[in-house]
Amino acid sequence: MKTKLVLIVALLVVTLSSFTTLKTESVIGVYDGFDEYNYNFTITDEDEDEITMSFQNVTESVLKSFDLTSEDLIGNTFEITYEVGKETYEDEDGNEEETEVYNIVALKAVK
Repeated sequence: MKTKLVLIVALLVVTLSSFTTLKTESVIGVYDGFDEYNYNFTITDEDEDEITMSFQNVTESVLKSFDLTSEDLIGNTFEITYEVGKETYEDEDGNEEETEVYNIVALKAVK
């Protein structure tokens, strides 16, 4: 019984230590379109500079509301709610690399 308890506690510690809470952020941006891998928006940063922000993933619920692969939405302004996640991949030398991935979780048209 003691062994089972120790095993359960150890499993719980490993599970909780690998759990990462994703921070949700929002920005206002103008939709620039979809390329082969990214949904691109132009946003204005704190210094009033325009920059392109690219998102790699969009939730299914957002895609049901907005067809971001269509050119019809290019030029429209949206409030973009997103999370930044981490993805691990193997490079050409076999080394593991980690990269940030931007995921749109909500999209609201702004007039």
